[in-house]
Amino acid sequence: MENTDKAEDKIPKGIRYWDDPNRKLKWCWERRINGKRYRTFFSTLEAAIDGKEWAERAMQQGADGRIVFDSQMQREYLAAKEIAGDVSLIEVAIFWRKHEDLQTKKTATVRQVVDEVLDYISRRKTSDGFYMTTRTYLERFAKDFGKRDIATIRGREVSEWIAGTGLSPRTQVHIRGNLNYMFKRAKALEYIAQEPIIDKGMLPKVEKKPVLTLSVAEARFLMETVAKKFPQFVPNFALRLFCGLRTAEAERMRWEWIDEERKRIVIPAEICKTRDDWVLQCPMLPETVFEWLATVSQSHKKGVIPFPKNKRETSIARALPWAWKRNALRHTFCTMHISISQSADKTALLLRHRGTAMLFQHYLAKLVPPEQAEEYFGITPTLLGVEEFLRAQIRR
Repeated sequence: MENTDKAEDKIPKGIRYWDDPNRKLKWCWERRINGKRYRTFFSTLEAAIDGKEWAERAMQQGADGRIVFDSQMQREYLAAKEIAGDVSLIEVAIFWRKHEDLQTKKTATVRQVVDEVLDYISRRKTSDGFYMTTRTYLERFAKDFGKRDIATIRGREVSEWIAGTGLSPRTQVHIRGNLNYMFKRAKALEYIAQEPIIDKGMLPKVEKKPVLTLSVAEARFLMETVAKKFPQFVPNFALRLFCGLRTAEAERMRWEWIDEERKRIVIPAEICKTRDDWVLQCPMLPETVFEWLATVSQSHKKGVIPFPKNKRETSIARALPWAWKRNALRHTFCTMHISISQSADKTALLLRHRGTAMLFQHYLAKLVPPEQAEEYFGITPTLLGVEEFLRAQIRR
């Protein structure tokens, strides 16, 4: 831990040391604003204490507590003070932001930034669904703001525009996220000095939907239906049901990332939501998925694993006696795994979660009996009597 003259009992409330070898700035000031946690990192404890004190004074004068006072703003403040003299923090902030805007050499219209952002997303090889959704929202925004210089866009008018779309509350939240991403890229490209704050309070509140899972009987019926009517998609459904792959990950999953001999599956950073390699391996991962994958001959284990899209996905949904449940395959896996492992920590480690809170908040795992989970992971081709049928289908 960093050597400092200040005793532990003198460290102000909310400031703590962040013991992360991958982070250069170790000292963190953490605060809650409107129920949401915000963190600002500093290089030293002294900088963190000064930053917290300056920020609190600025907030007393009306500054936005979500963005004050990181190390960059401290440097801006000191530089501005040399120019503006002994004035209030708010006056300095206004002066410096205007000064900084004048120094900005690169300009771009909203239309140009949208095109650059979409090109950037495309080159990152994201899922088709993510790209299409993002493009839809950004194109809609560009239709109304496309000719304007992006540096002139203000957060309040963006909030009012989102609220005026008339779309569902959940969709408005998604649009806000996409626009925040666009402004973040614009800042990285040096088209704007600061990202506009899109006020979430101006948007309708999203009602929390219950997490949907499949029962053991539903999971059994699903795999039996896919095996008999859509055998080419068996590996994909097995990966989602018995490994917990997200839809966007399963859509781009390739055979070369699966090592059946070592019973090891790697979801590489390029397609993983967490943007780093996600490794699933036995014995922490039940062997059920490998029994399903074994029904495919080696000659067919090349390239992208077939994924049902559009009409195919609709056909599978229509073949089931219940309405399709969104994201239910991953939710079911998470719920069943924590029950069979009897350890939230083990499941969190397998899923690469930073803690166990999400498991209980989203997957209701504590409500599932262990024997039900054992029955779930016992759904194999042999149990359903479709192993030979699948092998015969592949050979045809």
